[in-house]
Amino acid sequence: MSVALLSTLLASLTLCCMGLVYLALRQTTTTFPPAQQQRFHSMTGLGLSSWLLILALLAGSGFFAQFDQLPPRLPFFVMTPVVVLVLLLRRPAVQDWLRQVPLSYLLGIQSFRLLVELLLWGMALAGALPERLTFEGWNFDVFIGITAPLMAWGAAQQRLSHGLLVGWNVLGIGLLMVVASLGFLSMPSPFRVFLEDDVRVLAHFPWVWLPTVLVALGYYAHVFALWKLWQKR
Repeated sequence: MSVALLSTLLASLTLCCMGLVYLALRQTTTTFPPAQQQRFHSMTGLGLSSWLLILALLAGSGFFAQFDQLPPRLPFFVMTPVVVLVLLLRRPAVQDWLRQVPLSYLLGIQSFRLLVELLLWGMALAGALPERLTFEGWNFDVFIGITAPLMAWGAAQQRLSHGLLVGWNVLGIGLLMVVASLGFLSMPSPFRVFLEDDVRVLAHFPWVWLPTVLVALGYYAHVFALWKLWQKR
């Protein structure tokens, strides 16, 4: 499979995931007052679309490809959603929304990670990414993607223990951290550890959406799920 086709599939997957997030948000805010619903929907839609557009424009201009700059540009934008997540969890409106979101939604959305792993594997076969970033190397994130539908079903049927749900989400965050670390240490930057190959393709569109959007979606869903589980302890 060509890199061009894999890139198109990655872009399509990202847009589909963001669309599903927005649709789920609209479905789970029906109990909000109309004015609050409109504000919530507008801010979310604007935030998601702006983030996608900004990243695409910067990647297209070569901004992220300047790996000799300090601090490294791409990791800075990878960490930006983490800061946003902390701020969001402090907002009462977001907490009210999380109380309305079924836990199964937050678990089931993680199934997109199986598709991501298949795309990474295809890129490795095409020689565009190192094998270590795939399930044939040191990336075991495919486990979360495979088990997500089962976890979502089990949560919806209330057949899973609290401890299992917490452990699965913590494991998912850990696996994301491993993959993110492998990617960072493979970049052609002063912090590079793996010298035989690199991941400079992640600095270009649409692959820049992988660490800055799809990875963020993964840990957002995990953290939101853990927040709900904490509330039910």
